[in-house]
Order: sequence, then C-alpha cells, then structure tokens
Amino acid sequence: MIAPTFAAAPDARLLELWAAGREQRRVRRTELLLEAAGLEPATDPSLGEVDRRLLALRERCFGPRVDLVVDCPACGQRLQVGLDVGDLRTERPVADLPNVISADGDVRVLFRLPTLADLRAVEAAGSMEAARRTLVQRCVIDARHGGARVDALSLSNEVVARIGQAMAAADRQADVRLGLRCPDCAHEWDPSFDIAAFLWMEIDARVRRLLVDVHTLARAYGWSESEILGLPPVRRQVYLELALG
Repeated sequence: MIAPTFAAAPDARLLELWAAGREQRRVRRTELLLEAAGLEPATDPSLGEVDRRLLALRERCFGPRVDLVVDCPACGQRLQVGLDVGDLRTERPVADLPNVISADGDVRVLFRLPTLADLRAVEAAGSMEAARRTLVQRCVIDARHGGARVDALSLSNEVVARIGQAMAAADRQADVRLGLRCPDCAHEWDPSFDIAAFLWMEIDARVRRLLVDVHTLARAYGWSESEILGLPPVRRQVYLELALG
C-alpha cells in the first residue's frame, strides 16, 4: 500500500476537478488531470510524458515534498517515506524507436512507446489477455521472423515479455520504482509509484476535508460554498476555529 498524506492546494479548482472525475474510470481521470496541467486534449503523449506532466501538476498544487505511507510486504510494518518530486523524475527517452531480438536471434521487433490513447484502448479491452494483445498490436511497428514479416499477435510470450521490459527501460518515467528497505525486518523491495493514482488520492483527501470545512462554516454562518471558498485560507481557518469553539 502506498498512500499520500494531506497537503494544501488551490481549493475551488480542486473541487471542480474532483467533481468532474470522481465517477470516471482511470483514463478519463488522467485526461482531466492533464487538462488541469495545461496539456492540449488533441495531443497523445507517451505514458512517460503523461507522468512527467502529472508530477509537475502535483508540485504546483501540493508542493515539492511527497510524503508516502507504505506497508512492508514482509512484516506489515507501516513506514513513512519522504521524497522530493525531483527524486521521481527521470530522463526523457531517446527519439529512436526501440527494438528487441529474441533469445535465439531469429525474431526482431520494432515498436513504439505506449501513449495515452493506447491506455484508453487497453482499459476497454475487458481482460488481461485482451489488454496484452491490444497493446502489442497497437505498439508493434514491424515484426520479423527469419527476415519475413509476421503478425504482431503471433509473437511468443518470451518476445512479448522482452518488449515489455524494453518499453520500461526506454521510458523509465512510465514505470518509476521506489527502492525501499524496511528498518524493522530489513526486507528490500521496489514498489511502483503511480503518480496518476497517487495524485488523485491526494485530491480526494483534500476535497473531502474541504467539504467538511464548508459544511461547518455554512452551518455556523449561513455562507454559501462560493463565499467560503472565496475566503483566504488563513481567514477561513480562523473562522473554523471560532465555529468549532
């Protein structure tokens, strides 16, 4: 388990974003976050670029500090981990298309990196196997067996696994791993850091606390939501303290 801790952020905008995305599936939420980050809807960024944009949005809304709560998978001890957004950024991938070769050297595959549109197609696939086939079919540009062109869906599991590994290596921002060590049992592991899911949890936590504050002030003073959100945070906090006695 990796969970965020609470931080401050622009309240009214976060409330709008949360309301628009709370009933949506993962990809649509990601699109909403990217729009909030200023990415044009018509563009189709790689998944690494998606995460790069979301890290920038997270830093703009909640600051550079990232505080995580992580459960050790070996002993269950709950750990608090502090990071900087910069610790989660990686270099941009090279422009050349990556390729893989089978263990026996007889199969060569040229492919491109997955994009947000691919993630949307995978989400609609319906099963893990269908998702795998969809991603391979969309991202493989050219596949050769003994020099002859073959269909991407005919590739062996070994070659498909190599493609997945090569994708992660070519665009490390799309698969950020946290190297962690439990101080209690010394277990080491490298959980994946999903910025889209993490940022949405932060927004959800922030908005739910904000709605409690709005409810408290509305009951105490009869103010509307827009009036409460229009208050500077320092003044709003003082009114909350007065309302709560």
